Amino acid sequence: MVETGPDAKEDGVIRWRRIDLVGVIENRFGVRYSERAISALPDVLGLSYISGRPQHPLQNEPVIEAFKKNVPRRLQAHIGHLPKGKRIEIWFQGEARLGQKNGRARIWARRGTRPRVPADQRYAKAHLFDAMCSARGTRAGLMMPFANIRAMQLHLEEIRRTVAPKAHAVILMDRASWHTTEDL
Repeated sequence: MVETGPDAKEDGVIRWRRIDLVGVIENRFGVRYSERAISALPDVLGLSYISGRPQHPLQNEPVIEAFKKNVPRRLQAHIGHLPKGKRIEIWFQGEARLGQKNGRARIWARRGTRPRVPADQRYAKAHLFDAMCSARGTRAGLMMPFANIRAMQLHLEEIRRTVAPKAHAVILMDRASWHTTEDL
């Protein structure tokens, strides 16, 4: 029950706290523990109280795995038209939100594991647009107040200025709306 976590509708909470476990154990098993005693129980069960890895609520693991399997085929579809011997640079692009962040929730989990938990994505922020070409050991980045089409266009222009002369750049990025628009 502790490892599975609460059912938000049934239990009324999204993560177990000691006080929640006191009530659940008493209701389900008729045994009354103090909060202090509850703290010792997970240790006996081989659990520790750790912070979970943040996970975006819309993350889809099958989509991620399918992408990984299709990278070579999709890359060839984008560079197959280039002249043989054309220098190709592979760039990895992403954004990071910087600023005030909310704390991580702590949950009970088996030692040696780090389960994922939904993360609150709301906070005051700025956006770091960054891209790197690991083969050349070079980067191109911008700090922007917003993550939108205009900011992405400026970042693409910054990457273009950094690509080696006469090279073709392939930029790997996620499917954020400002990456997939035809307006870029």
